[in-house]
Amino acid sequence: MRSSLRPRLRAGIALALAALAGPSTWADSLTQDEVLKTLGPGLIELRLPESTPEAYFYYTNRLLVAGDMESALRWYYVGKLRAGVYVKTHPGLDPNQEPAHLSSLSHMLGQALLHYEQTHVDRWAGAIDAALAWDQAHDNGPTPKGVLPAVYAGERSELAALRTQVIAQRDAIAAHAETGEPMPKAWPALVPVQSCRDLAGQYDTLHLTAPLVPLLQGRAASPKHRPSATELVALADNQLQIIETRYGVEVGRLTVEATISDGAVAIALPDTLRTRPIGGGSKGTLLLRLNAARELVVERQGEFEGYVSAGTTAPIEFHRYWDHAAPLKSGPSTAP
Repeated sequence: MRSSLRPRLRAGIALALAALAGPSTWADSLTQDEVLKTLGPGLIELRLPESTPEAYFYYTNRLLVAGDMESALRWYYVGKLRAGVYVKTHPGLDPNQEPAHLSSLSHMLGQALLHYEQTHVDRWAGAIDAALAWDQAHDNGPTPKGVLPAVYAGERSELAALRTQVIAQRDAIAAHAETGEPMPKAWPALVPVQSCRDLAGQYDTLHLTAPLVPLLQGRAASPKHRPSATELVALADNQLQIIETRYGVEVGRLTVEATISDGAVAIALPDTLRTRPIGGGSKGTLLLRLNAARELVVERQGEFEGYVSAGTTAPIEFHRYWDHAAPLKSGPSTAP
């Protein structure tokens, strides 16, 4: 089974298909422009059996952007099946060309569909069933079914085994989708935070995935202004001042209201979903915690938007992102 995403927003869920476009090697294959722009679904599905596997992935992307997740999932698995057959029955292909192109499309679309799969396990299994049934009923022009039938059988068997695994692990998959990525097991245990005053101090934050001040302002951080240290000043039990410096020079300052939730200081993140032409927005909660080593543990949870090419709609998934920062000095940093 494909593993869940490692939580790193900077990697994003890139669906910039135009950047990955490759020339079709089959004369009757649908083009990217036909699938994404000019033809209706009926004509596309009529011509898919004579098309190379990339056309199935383009169609998957079109359905995903339109919000038809169930159909997108079905065609994704048809494309994945036929891509596997295509590559294995054409051993002379340059691995850096078509095979790499198909692998990139499959990976990116698979990531975009992952949360939907995990939160709709029965539909996930049903989509695999539908993909296998469609493949059984339709020919494949670029790779006729009489060519290396053992390859076809192997690819179909592998997809059927995934369906069996999905059903067998239904409860565990659903639980993971609900809670998101857990804190890494190797980190020191968390200790409860009772107020903003518990967090007061300075921390080494040069390597945080996202600096706190730009994150809480809903904007991107400039690399040259990435803070090397962050000071948390408790103005009250539920009010925190965040001061970010880069090697002694202040690069950001913000005062925020917070609540105490689940042993952490919880701060609402700005809602930037659907506000950027290439995606990358988010909304949710920032949770600031401490662990037994007195490190600052930063947890972000909520909805995150993938990055796309301009003019398309980014997929949205739920994730949790974890960072931690070592203390720079002990002692209170509390306003009088």
